[in-house]
Amino acid sequence: MAAAARSLGYEYIAICDNSRSREIPCGMTEESLRDQWREIEQVNRDGPGVAVLRGIECGIDAEGMLDLPDAVLKDLDLVMASVHSGLEMPEGQMTKRIIAAMHNEHLDLIGHPTGRILQQRDPARIDLTAVFREAAALGVCMEINALPSRLDLSDTNCRMAKEHGVRCACPFPGEPQEHGVRSCDRPARLARSKGSDQHPPAHRAQTDTRTLKMHGLPIRKQFLKGFYLWFSARRLFFLQLLRSFLPEDHPSPLIVRSLQGWVFGYPHPCQGDGVPYARL
Repeated sequence: MAAAARSLGYEYIAICDNSRSREIPCGMTEESLRDQWREIEQVNRDGPGVAVLRGIECGIDAEGMLDLPDAVLKDLDLVMASVHSGLEMPEGQMTKRIIAAMHNEHLDLIGHPTGRILQQRDPARIDLTAVFREAAALGVCMEINALPSRLDLSDTNCRMAKEHGVRCACPFPGEPQEHGVRSCDRPARLARSKGSDQHPPAHRAQTDTRTLKMHGLPIRKQFLKGFYLWFSARRLFFLQLLRSFLPEDHPSPLIVRSLQGWVFGYPHPCQGDGVPYARL
């Protein structure tokens, strides 16, 4: 990933795996996180000249506490926190929960703020006006999660965040290959389409706009890239269309899971039993 980022002209990337929880059983523990830090130090020492930052995506519990202690968080370069459970909370309680998390002195970013999954889960009930007002005061960023299954923040919520002076970060879906880094142009395009140009996305490196330009490409490549962008925005629909033709007792669930990984841009880190599987 560092080599891919270097080839795109990026100056830095941050590695933000999920912390371990009941919802994410194969996430990072304190021990595995420190092992990762040693690997990052080695890459920074011997790597291709891109600064690799130490990060984490923590869970936010029902009281608004992060699921890693401050003693660990203080040694990270980027701390992201997201709600992964209890999304059915009443609006007032959920709003207080997120605001409480933002008051952690180590927090930099709130991930997929409403928690929605398109056609699967409605957004949580949150007073976003109060959240954005507090985020602006505390200097906490909001994520624009550009996965086709999420698009969270939505376009209207992103504009609202901008009006409150909140900066947005556009992470890319991480993969141990160049595709994950190259997919950073998708959330950046989404941020621009949502009117965030006057407040540049917090992740933007100096030369990342080169990944958004099609000028100078042969006509054939422009067409293929345009078709890919059109098709990428509709992959969820095509997966659901395929599912409608499969019987409920279809004997190949791995195929469906692999297709889900393809639709969402990268595979889910583990199956229900916590066993990692490779993308096909």
